[in-house]
Amino acid sequence: MRRILIGLFFCVGVLLVAWEMQRYASSGTEFTSIPLSGTEEGTVFINLREDMSPVRLVLSVDYEIHLEQGANPAYGYRVEVLSLAMESLISSDQIHLEQYADQGSGYEINTENHVIGAFAVPANGNYEVRWQLDPKKAVISDAVLAFRQQVSPLNVFILIAAGLCFAVGFGTLLLGRKKHS
Repeated sequence: MRRILIGLFFCVGVLLVAWEMQRYASSGTEFTSIPLSGTEEGTVFINLREDMSPVRLVLSVDYEIHLEQGANPAYGYRVEVLSLAMESLISSDQIHLEQYADQGSGYEINTENHVIGAFAVPANGNYEVRWQLDPKKAVISDAVLAFRQQVSPLNVFILIAAGLCFAVGFGTLLLGRKKHS
């Protein structure tokens, strides 16, 4: 019975985290997407309205990579949204790493979705979007920057509930081991 409870707590915790992450990433509606051509820097202007707030940016990258032992820097990306007054509303500058697993092939074809973040549109108008993709060990075949409007924030209470499920499951596991020692 104890094993069933431990498994149940861990499964509920995993399901709560997965459900909340899916809900967070897919909330709102996509109103535009920008195909990122090439791997050089790019700039485009986009019309945003206050009633679209909050707006979330999601960068989707399709790539191929040959993995070696350890951490492999696949590509770097930089995304920034600026107002006409050149104030940064959101910015991200990251390097995506892939880890080699001992099983299977070192060659992989992947799609990675990076949630850049969300921001409030301060006023109706045109906003400048700047990006840069910098392939390291990966060959980037496609990249798209999607804009989603009226998105919902991450529900921290569901994540806390998931953490509690993990803690209770782990506590039950440890308590059972102490009794058998």
